[in-house]
Amino acid sequence: MAVRLSVLAAEVLADAAAIATEIGGGRTTAEITALAGLLDVLGKRNDLSVPPLELLNRTDNAQLSIT
Repeated sequence: MAVRLSVLAAEVLADAAAIATEIGGGRTTAEITALAGLLDVLGKRNDLSVPPLELLNRTDNAQLSIT
């Protein structure tokens, strides 16, 4: 079942510090929070999210939803 981008954004935002730590490489909570913000915008704006989603391979595309 595909996850909505806005739901994924909320989950990433809620766990931003842990995600930054897990990724490592100097990633900060602020950077992960910004990424969550971008996902949230994409989840709310079909005109922005449809083109990049169409570029994903079928397997990855099936994992994400904008509706």
